[in-house]
Amino acid sequence: MVLGTGLRCIPISDLLLKRRLIHAGQILNGMAGPTVMNAAPFLSTTWFSADERATATAIASMLSYLGGACAFLVGPLVVPAPNGTSPLLAAENSRAHIKDRIETVLYAELSWFNWCLPGSCLLSLLLILCFRESYDRLYLDVVVSV
Repeated sequence: MVLGTGLRCIPISDLLLKRRLIHAGQILNGMAGPTVMNAAPFLSTTWFSADERATATAIASMLSYLGGACAFLVGPLVVPAPNGTSPLLAAENSRAHIKDRIETVLYAELSWFNWCLPGSCLLSLLLILCFRESYDRLYLDVVVSV
């Protein structure tokens, strides 16, 4: 995922090369998808007892959908409606103001995808590499005790 996310974020002016890098990054992220989607059940079987596993898996699975739902809330909260129907942001509804707010949302999302997403993937990779030995010992203890 680190490599796939990094490939999508490389700033290149050549559109054909940029398109190829984005597709390659998406393919790599798609190949990592089954591993990421199976992380919640795997972690719940590793860390929780049999009567807590269903709850732990449900919470971990629903947090992913909660993040996607929050993304749909950001746009309407930041950018006012052009016809004045937005009660939360009734300050100004001119075209220039709305355009500025849309650019703010796009800049925030671009910053997220360019820095935070690859950074979180890289941090996860580093944590996995640093704590792998202790995890392997703990996992062996769990397997041996069963």
